[in-house]
Amino acid sequence: MAYFENDKVIIYRGIFMENKKKLIIIASAIGAAIVAAVLILVLVCFHSWNDATCDAPMTCDKCGKTKGESLQHEWIEATCKEAKHCMLCGLTDGDPLAHTWIEATCETAKTCSVCSTVEGDPIGHAVKDWKITKETSCSAEGERTGTCDRCKKECVEKIEKLPHTKSDWQIKKDFIINSDGTVTAGTEAIVCVVCKAELETREYTTELTISQKNAAICAYDEINFWHCGPDFLIHTVLADFEDYPVADAKFVVAHMSMDWDEQAILYARDNAEGSSRANLVDEMTHYGFTKAQIDKALKEVGY
Repeated sequence: MAYFENDKVIIYRGIFMENKKKLIIIASAIGAAIVAAVLILVLVCFHSWNDATCDAPMTCDKCGKTKGESLQHEWIEATCKEAKHCMLCGLTDGDPLAHTWIEATCETAKTCSVCSTVEGDPIGHAVKDWKITKETSCSAEGERTGTCDRCKKECVEKIEKLPHTKSDWQIKKDFIINSDGTVTAGTEAIVCVVCKAELETREYTTELTISQKNAAICAYDEINFWHCGPDFLIHTVLADFEDYPVADAKFVVAHMSMDWDEQAILYARDNAEGSSRANLVDEMTHYGFTKAQIDKALKEVGY
């Protein structure tokens, strides 16, 4: 029995040893394959080629290996503006060519006949004898004509306007004193005394005294009762009846927003009934209306 067990051990040991040799062989083969793969990856270059240029052939940017030949320069000949250069790499050879100049004339600047480069300005016409064909003023340019001594062309030249002659500040729109004693600003301007052009404008106004403010309020209130002309309103109503200074009364009435023709018509309508034309004219004259205002008002009411 013991002998049989020893035989089995020997048999198993033999099998194990045989398999161990196989495993060692397999492992060695795998290791060799791995080493070979690593060596291939390390030693073999998978090239990344850069295109050839005028100075170098195709080149691998990993290992530096080259392939083929460099390109040939493709030259573009020099011009007035650019030197001879390669259209592929931009390399230049020499300098630009010299310009072929056409000298300046009265109307054209110095110009290259090859590339049209311009240098400087035209030399301008040379006219000795000018003739004035249009007089200048502050509102319009003048004009003169003459013949160029060089090119013989008939030249026409504008003459600048004359400077304006400024006035002092003049009232363009008067300020208005309103029925509540406030003031609406007016405008004044500086004009040219020759051509009457408006050169500058500004707003202008005034500060009323208490007397002037109250006189204005009173004048607007009284006019609705009296329907009189400006002189009667100044001297009789404001100065005599209300005791305002004549200067304040004149100042206020001169700047009221009032249609005196309309006041004459209102007076005529209120007083025409039962009154002769002559009597109505006398009354309206007394109340400070002008002849023109009276005639207009009488026509309006049928006289």
